[in-house]
Amino acid sequence: KRWGVKEIMFYDDVFTLHRGRVREICALIGEQGLKVRWEAPTRVDLVPEPLLKAMAGAGCVRLRFGIEHGDPEILRRMRKESDIAKIEKAVTSAHEAGIKGFGYFIVGWLDESREQFRRTIDLACRIPLDYASFYTATPLPGTPLHTESVAAGRIPKDYWDKFVQGEFDSRIGYLVPDAQHRAQAAYRAFFLRRTMVKPLLGHMAATGQWRNTLDGLRSLARSTSNTDRDF
Repeated sequence: KRWGVKEIMFYDDVFTLHRGRVREICALIGEQGLKVRWEAPTRVDLVPEPLLKAMAGAGCVRLRFGIEHGDPEILRRMRKESDIAKIEKAVTSAHEAGIKGFGYFIVGWLDESREQFRRTIDLACRIPLDYASFYTATPLPGTPLHTESVAAGRIPKDYWDKFVQGEFDSRIGYLVPDAQHRAQAAYRAFFLRRTMVKPLLGHMAATGQWRNTLDGLRSLARSTSNTDRDF
């Protein structure tokens, strides 16, 4: 109230991990009469419908989901506590509660086939997301991907130690040769759809980023490649 803030972001990797705390926050927002919109990141296995309704009633307008992938086998290799059914239910339930969904995806996983990549695009376009980001896979230390990549001989076991010490100054190569192209193709498939017109207009109206968003869409359209047909 003091600073006239109208929208806030909770920087908590898994905001709904402790449901009791979330309910307390929602109750306090109501008790204080705060007219504020807010969003937070969470997991698809931690958003029961009653909690979503409470959050929506307290001003939650968007949840950011770490969906990661649309292929069951790669989700298993990622050791995700989710599956396709949970992903679909979580995003759909949030949408029905009036909460927009922002999905984060990773493409170019080690030995990801084109069919597996295509399943990620299909999932992203099938569920009611208002926005999505697609990143290329990076084998960070301590992750299942790093373990797999070292075992497959794709990166040196001590790469990150030497990188931090300045002995390596080049980045790790993509685990799938056309990973960057896959990410670009995913962006085009997701955003250049008729069904995205309304969400994008809402995004531009809410953020005031009309020019940046339109420039981004034009860039995506211009970069359309014939090789997209391969996917």
